[in-house]
Amino acid sequence: MKPNVVWLQFDQLRTDALGCYGHSEFTPCTPNMDTIAEEGVRFTRCYCNSPVCCPSRTSQITGLYPEETGTYGNEANRDRFMPRYAIKSESPPRTIPEVFAADGYGTAIFGRPEDIRRDLRDRAPWQTSNSEGHRVPLDPVSDTVSVPGSGVVFGGRFPEDRPYPSDGIADNAVAWMAGTEGPFLCKLSYPHPHSGGSCCPPEPFASLYSEIRFDTAVTTETTRSRFEKRVAEILRAHSMPPADIRQLKAYYYGTVAWIDRQVGRVLDFLERTGKRESTIIYLDADHGESLGDGGCFYKLVYAPSAHRVPRLISWKGTLPGGEVREDLCDLIDTGRTLLGLCGVPAPEQFGGRSLFDHTTKPEFIYSAIGYGNPESHWAPNGGYGTWYGERGWPRRACIRSARYRLDMNIRIDGEHLAENDPERDVFLADSEDDRQECKNLAGKPKLKTVEEQLRKQLQKHTAKSLEIPASISD
Repeated sequence: MKPNVVWLQFDQLRTDALGCYGHSEFTPCTPNMDTIAEEGVRFTRCYCNSPVCCPSRTSQITGLYPEETGTYGNEANRDRFMPRYAIKSESPPRTIPEVFAADGYGTAIFGRPEDIRRDLRDRAPWQTSNSEGHRVPLDPVSDTVSVPGSGVVFGGRFPEDRPYPSDGIADNAVAWMAGTEGPFLCKLSYPHPHSGGSCCPPEPFASLYSEIRFDTAVTTETTRSRFEKRVAEILRAHSMPPADIRQLKAYYYGTVAWIDRQVGRVLDFLERTGKRESTIIYLDADHGESLGDGGCFYKLVYAPSAHRVPRLISWKGTLPGGEVREDLCDLIDTGRTLLGLCGVPAPEQFGGRSLFDHTTKPEFIYSAIGYGNPESHWAPNGGYGTWYGERGWPRRACIRSARYRLDMNIRIDGEHLAENDPERDVFLADSEDDRQECKNLAGKPKLKTVEEQLRKQLQKHTAKSLEIPASISD
């Protein structure tokens, strides 16, 4: 009998927001997610394949890198950018839910609609979709905090006298699972704790961490890349009052505590109905959140707070409980891993690996973000944030090995950068000695061989990047 799969995905969730991963300043209140870790496997070195929603989710659901789908930014899922960034193809890639459905699984997604490349999304890869609760309106929210330069409310307090819209996500998912016969793949896609209305928790969660004296320092270390410095300059985060930074963090972690309560409702349903041991629980996020680290907020950088994501996989009674895995992995592994656990053959298209097969671990993993066109912006949907000299925002690619991270600009103003172009802005970090990856070691003689190897490997990976055809982009 094939197992069920419950996929819990959150938007912009840092690993340190979960108690099982640990936080340097306090203990996050996430008992239900911690239970999944205790009963399953916790991965400590999982990274997204693009530190922004649409390209990350497109890579994950197709098992293909951004360079293979031509999906480098959120433009790929916006009507007003179409057909500019849509890559039409006679044989579009298959998606995880489509492969499960072909094997007899019922598939459904609740909450945030699948934020993937527009033409893939329009094919409706899920058999059932219910988006109730994927937006929390800002008009009743009070005590809001905004990040300077972004024009976006980061967080606030949702009123106690109004029903919280996202409560419906778990309600609808549980009702669907209860009425489904045969094996199922059910995804609960939460928009939280993303900035805006999705980081506006109701009480008691809005005040849960009001007494925590969060670190309010916002610094831009001189050794970080120009890319990360430019993000900090655009946001002007250094001008935020300390009280706002402290409140912003309290809202963020309070929202995660609310998330955990919803996870508990799903676990309770599985236990109550006797489905717990026949259900794989897979928990992750599309990317993390800088939350002031390095002077940055939001995502769009390769610093670990934004690039690293939580990954918990539990199958009570089948997978080992309490295991901690430190091997390098990324979100592209999702398809082969879930399909492998369920005994469903994975299409050759899917990259990555099945995390529970005894196969060779990857030497490198890759990420990319940004189209690198003349009209490209740091925040493309808002139309703001340019590169130095008013140039278009670059495409930046990243490679990680077991110890090192290297990222650099690949394309600016529609042109791929030459090997010796200073605009490449190469950044090299030793993740073992510098856990926050703040120090740039590029150009250091002692790491010359390491840098050359990583640069060569990254250039090989990006050499065949899918670009927008001229007939579409003109």
